[in-house]
Amino acid sequence: VDVNSNNQPVCGPYAPTGTWLHVAGRWTGLSKAVFVNGMMVGERNPAAIAMMDAHDIVIGCDENAGVTGLFWFGRIDELQVYDRALTDQEIMMLAGG
Repeated sequence: VDVNSNNQPVCGPYAPTGTWLHVAGRWTGLSKAVFVNGMMVGERNPAAIAMMDAHDIVIGCDENAGVTGLFWFGRIDELQVYDRALTDQEIMMLAGG
């Protein structure tokens, strides 16, 4: 699991095969974190400023200069995107905790 900005990844453990996980990434504008099943597994604080561009959002891969790569090999279900950073407690509730 990787949330990346300006080549500064926040990584968690590799996902086991054959099981569903709740994975959440949070970007507050100052820090970024990765959660698996409601538990924070990685954080970078302070994080590099996120680079914004006019490209579409891609889910399950990365896109740079029109070239896609770093593909997620697995299924993605019930994707949600919020217009604010969720709290640790909100992420835990969404994960079923």
